[in-house]
Amino acid sequence: MASRVGFMGHKSKERKDDRKDKLSEVFKSYAANGLLDKERLKEAFLHLGSAMSYHQAEEALRVVGKTYNINVKDETELNALINYAYNKGYGQLI
Repeated sequence: MASRVGFMGHKSKERKDDRKDKLSEVFKSYAANGLLDKERLKEAFLHLGSAMSYHQAEEALRVVGKTYNINVKDETELNALINYAYNKGYGQLI
C-alpha cells in the first residue's frame, strides 16, 4: 500500500512539473529580449485561455512585484510568474 501511495504521489509531481514547464515555455515564447511587458503578458494569458487577460497580466505583475516588465531570464521572477499562473489553474490544457 505504501509503495502504491508513493507511486501515485510521484505521478502527481510529474504532472505538476510538466504543467510548470509548459507554462515556462509559453511565457518565454512571448518575451521580447527576455522581458514580458503588460501587453505581452496579456497575449500569453490569452494563449493560455484567459477570458480576462488584461486583468491577469496586471495581477501577475503585482504578484511578481513589478510595475512594467517581468524578466523571464531572472529565475525568481519567472518562478513567481509560473507559480501565479499555476495556482490560477493555467497550463492544464496546453
